[in-house]
Amino acid sequence: MKSLFFGGTLMLYMNRDLKLLKDCQKGKPKAQRMLYEKYKQEMINLCMRYADSRASAEDIFQDSFVKVFKNIQNVKEPGSLYFWIRKVVIHTAINHYHKEKNRLFHEDINELNEQLKEEDQDIISQLNAEEVLRMVNELPDGYRIVFNLYVVDGFKHHEIADMLGVTESTSKTQLRKARLLLQKKIQTSNQIKCAV
Repeated sequence: MKSLFFGGTLMLYMNRDLKLLKDCQKGKPKAQRMLYEKYKQEMINLCMRYADSRASAEDIFQDSFVKVFKNIQNVKEPGSLYFWIRKVVIHTAINHYHKEKNRLFHEDINELNEQLKEEDQDIISQLNAEEVLRMVNELPDGYRIVFNLYVVDGFKHHEIADMLGVTESTSKTQLRKARLLLQKKIQTSNQIKCAV
């Protein structure tokens, strides 16, 4: 009996999502508002990882949803909607970065041949989520964006290179520098905690 109830509940949610998607594709304002509210907080949090300020994150979020509503016809299955929106937000954040900074990352020639170590220690596990977010947000823009794309969102270096218009080695170098800087921040944070 429980499985029928669960299955019925699951079908109800799937039907709601399908109706919401279809209504958004028809341009119905009420459905667009519901979709916007459904994903607002999670997507603003995603934007915060890429932006250098709250205002910038909100701009990215707004730009993203303009693109979402403009291109929602491309979504065929309601089950893929969340992932599609997430992809739009990430690409919008990267485009925003390019537009705001109007520059490419700088390559450090001495480090181009260095490879990232697969066995890098997990520098994040020593801190709570709030501390990690604060430290990542304090990274220079290039480091922060590559770190988020690679570590948090799971993109490969060749994908990051394509998105940012840089070489794979630049992406690897930026990630390596981000990790080193985070390690220093963690060490400093731990020293302060031990002294207190």
